[in-house]
Amino acid sequence: MYIKKLILQHFGKYHKQEMELHKGINLIYGPNEAGKTTVKDFVIGMFYGIERQRGIAARTDEYIRREPLEGGDYSGSMELEQEGKVYLIDRIFRKDQRSVRVFQQETGREISLGDSQSLQGILVDMDRNGYINTLCISSHGAAYKQELQEEFRQYLMNVSTTRTSNLNLKDAYSYLNNQKKQLNRKGMDNELQSLSRKITDIHLEEELEAIGKEREQLEEQLLRISGQTQPSDRQEPEEDEEKKKPFLLRMSKEEKEYLDPQLKQIIGFIKILLIFGIFALVLLLVSLLPVSLYYKGWLSVILLVVTAYLWIRKRLKRKDNKKKSAGQTRETVSADIRQGAGQKEKEAQSAAPVLDYSRQLADLQVRENDLLKENARMQELEARYRELKKRIREAEEETAAIELAYTTIQELAGNIYDQYGAGINKQVSDMVSRITGGQYMDVILDEQLNIKVRKNQQYLGTEFLSTGTLEQIYLAVRLSVAAQMSQAGMPLMLDDIFGSYDDARLEAVLMCLAEYPAEQVILFTANDRLADVLDRTDMEYTFIEV
Repeated sequence: MYIKKLILQHFGKYHKQEMELHKGINLIYGPNEAGKTTVKDFVIGMFYGIERQRGIAARTDEYIRREPLEGGDYSGSMELEQEGKVYLIDRIFRKDQRSVRVFQQETGREISLGDSQSLQGILVDMDRNGYINTLCISSHGAAYKQELQEEFRQYLMNVSTTRTSNLNLKDAYSYLNNQKKQLNRKGMDNELQSLSRKITDIHLEEELEAIGKEREQLEEQLLRISGQTQPSDRQEPEEDEEKKKPFLLRMSKEEKEYLDPQLKQIIGFIKILLIFGIFALVLLLVSLLPVSLYYKGWLSVILLVVTAYLWIRKRLKRKDNKKKSAGQTRETVSADIRQGAGQKEKEAQSAAPVLDYSRQLADLQVRENDLLKENARMQELEARYRELKKRIREAEEETAAIELAYTTIQELAGNIYDQYGAGINKQVSDMVSRITGGQYMDVILDEQLNIKVRKNQQYLGTEFLSTGTLEQIYLAVRLSVAAQMSQAGMPLMLDDIFGSYDDARLEAVLMCLAEYPAEQVILFTANDRLADVLDRTDMEYTFIEV
């Protein structure tokens, strides 16, 4: 595969910029900030799209940095050739208009990508991370990191177990880690400790039973002192002979005092009539006596005086009787009051124990209600405690299974590397030997891609090597790993990574790149040295100035 043309329609600083590329080495030259890295990012974006980050990272992510400075639809096109067929890729990067279309140029047939924005699985066989970690190297990323180790181990695992490189070992690791996080062992352990502190070692049921017995005793005592078995000593009143007398005759003076006022007036009027009738009768009898008028007058006067005397005496006697009756009434009321007070005092004395027992019963009821609430709460806590213990046991089993799966994958990856490692070590050693002029002829990488080099019959770690030598070994490792991982032969892009190379090693590296199995190598540089070395060694290349 190689790129034939780039059309940066609206991308970064570029506006309707076209670049023609060819097979072999393409040297894109320009001073600093001329836009070389922008071209490299454009190629990556055409293969895989450009995703907008979220949060704080979105302020300085690649999507923002490569937005067209002069406005426009944030788009571009690319022509590439693969296995003799030319494809045209049109892409819009704008988030709200994002799209990608792929056409086969000879037939005009559009190739369906489904919902994907990436060309992986259609025209390219590496994902974005794999491409950036192997075939797309920038000056600040010449030294490989852990991502390259994981990409290579994933590739070896997939090829060995399934004979394909399309599976994703990182997804398997990610799945296992997510499963482990979802178990939330730490959260369950913390909650279990909290419940252990809350669940107190008290016997609530025994206390409730004791309260029930105490309540029964108090109720029995309360019933005993409240006099539930008092004898009924009521007696039917005997009929009195007085009931046989007429109503007015049976009435006492006191009862007569409480008669209806109208009835009293009638009785008083009848009495007056009787008195005057008797008096008139007496006068009539006196007038009929055979005596002189003189004596009849005196008899009438005497009769009048006697009558007046009797009437006045009766009035005085009635007043005296009223006074006596009032005094008796006051004495009776006082006696009744004294009797009532004594009775109340006796009742109060007899009610004191009842009140005391009632208060004790009320206190017991409050205690019982509190204990019932506490008992219900404790039962809920204990149920949650048992549930957590069960879930923790299950989580321990699942965690052990996850750890076993993770360890198995790592061990399998190590075993697989033993099968493929020798070939990788030979490719790296050959390239490093050519670059260093035979100074380092044997380079060994383990399954973690840790590096040791042999010099003068001993192996040295990377800490004993110069920065330039390390970068050259890292480049050899990347190219060897990429040769194993990519069968589609994607373009190799190197962005200004030769700053620490001397002329001899630079020439050796360029000769290795010319022989590299990729159909296209794209070099970005701000230095004239690369062009000079290519010219001096008569290597063919395409020169593009930006």
